[in-house]
Amino acid sequence: MSGITNAIIGNFNWLNSVYRKTERTTTDATATVIDTIPIGADSTILILAMITGIESGGANSAGFLYATFWNKDGTSAPVLVGSFPTSLANEKDDSAWGSEPTFVANSTDAIDIKVTGKAATTINWKCLTIIINMSI
Repeated sequence: MSGITNAIIGNFNWLNSVYRKTERTTTDATATVIDTIPIGADSTILILAMITGIESGGANSAGFLYATFWNKDGTSAPVLVGSFPTSLANEKDDSAWGSEPTFVANSTDAIDIKVTGKAATTINWKCLTIIINMSI
């Protein structure tokens, strides 16, 4: 067992393994950034995002649970590992609400998580994100 522990400690540097909580409000069907996750050079990150939304009057709500995995080689832009984020739960009361959350590399050093609301409707969103970030 000590050989495995020593190999992990000797070869990898764990960075920013954190929980983040963010909140946003949408008033229309425009995609809105609810969180921006930084990623450094030569890093791999696993993002687990739990997102809830509720209309201001409480009539409708939604809940989403996503896992997504990104790699960044040197100073290049982050690349999604696999073909798409994995949806573990995707539930909403009102089908007129926008699409499910999206995960997009916004530059060479960050991933945006976006939510989309409903036209002429105020929706309050919360996002709890668990990030495991490892670099060599």
